Amino acid sequence: MRFSMSSLLTRGHRAGLDPVVLPDTEPAMPSGVPPIPDTGPEETPRIPPVLDTVPEETPRASAKVDMGARKPGVLERSGVGFVQTIETVRAINRALLLIIIVLACALIALSAALMSSRDWITVYVPPDTTRGAFITAGTPSPLHVYGFAALTLQNLHHWPADGEKDYLAAIEAQAPYLTPPFRRQLLEDHARLANRAGINELKGRGRALFPIPDRLYSPDRVVRAGDGVWTVTMDYRLLETIGATRVKDILIRYELRVVQSDVDPAGNVWGLQFDGFLREPVRISGVREGA
Repeated sequence: MRFSMSSLLTRGHRAGLDPVVLPDTEPAMPSGVPPIPDTGPEETPRIPPVLDTVPEETPRASAKVDMGARKPGVLERSGVGFVQTIETVRAINRALLLIIIVLACALIALSAALMSSRDWITVYVPPDTTRGAFITAGTPSPLHVYGFAALTLQNLHHWPADGEKDYLAAIEAQAPYLTPPFRRQLLEDHARLANRAGINELKGRGRALFPIPDRLYSPDRVVRAGDGVWTVTMDYRLLETIGATRVKDILIRYELRVVQSDVDPAGNVWGLQFDGFLREPVRISGVREGA
């Protein structure tokens, strides 16, 4: 293996050894050794210079943040420490919990109110629908009150053939439209007429009420007497017969009392009830009687 002097010097310098000073003349070759042919100057490889000092390492960006250089937060600027921050968060959580409880109670109350609300409402539509009107649900107009009173009164006094049976049947048929006290009063009246001094005045007696054309509804015939209470004045022609004989044909005035009641919506679509007479019926004119 052949080594050149320049390569040996370079390797020694790299190893940190002191350089060796070589003489200018080459040493004589021992006898018996053939000379090395001269091939010309040997090209020395270019070796980069070796620096005596190690370059300083470029400082890397530190991932740690200098806490002293960080800007203080809102809580730190106000002097609130870690403990105060935790207490503040707990207070906020308690407030949110209270709000949730209040909303839950409100939701339960609304649900209960919705479940207990009505499934229906009563609306009184005026007879003349060609004209506009403001309608409040559950509030009858005077015209409806008059119409209810007239219809109920005529049905109570409709005895086609025999008052003893027809009067009692009419009371029972109109029971949903009568207040309980007035219904008892009518039953007592039926018992009294069926046995007045030992005479049955209802046996075989017929009765009917006919409206008087020129004395029908007018606003002054219905007076509001209170909340859900009205007094109604009506004039009718009363006709009574026994068999084929007309025994009574008179004009009579009724003053009665009507109240609002939603006790039996299925049986009483009016939402009104007949509560009795304010005074006894009176004759007004055109009296024609027979016996």
